[in-house]
Amino acid sequence: LALEDFEPRTITDVLPLPCGPTNLVIVPANGDPAMPALEADVNLPAGGDNTVVAHLAADGSPTLSVFGNDLDANGWRSRLVVRHTAAAPAVDAILERKIRWWRFTAGILEDAENGQQASVDVWPGRYIASVTPANTPDTVVLGPARLRLHPIQVTFVYAIGSLTDDTLELLVQTRNLR
Repeated sequence: LALEDFEPRTITDVLPLPCGPTNLVIVPANGDPAMPALEADVNLPAGGDNTVVAHLAADGSPTLSVFGNDLDANGWRSRLVVRHTAAAPAVDAILERKIRWWRFTAGILEDAENGQQASVDVWPGRYIASVTPANTPDTVVLGPARLRLHPIQVTFVYAIGSLTDDTLELLVQTRNLR
């Protein structure tokens, strides 16, 4: 048992898991492992820092994704990582920098499919992030979300929920870079 009484829409602290091929089984609290809600074989690379996410696939079915975490610093810059884990088609994430009355595009993460991630290194500061269906920049389906990106830190933003059920939301996690 690696984790018990885990609630949806939450992020755990770092857990040590064995590297290599691993069978992950998710059961309801106090449930029977022989009757999992979700089961998947994943490969956790040796020496890596990885995040395992139980989420909805684009078609709404439950799935697991493994994301590699790049925690190497790029000077004093901040890193933003957007992870598409929502029941939705491919999306674009638009990151805008706001300095007083100026607002300019700091990065666009394009065509992220469900289960994929995209990242950008930027200068620390205040940003506004929006998610749109791929190639439709005027149709915001999530956000705008205000983010404060700190130096030598990575901010992971997860798009979760379902587009068709109108339950899209963002989960945000920060970790220090090394």
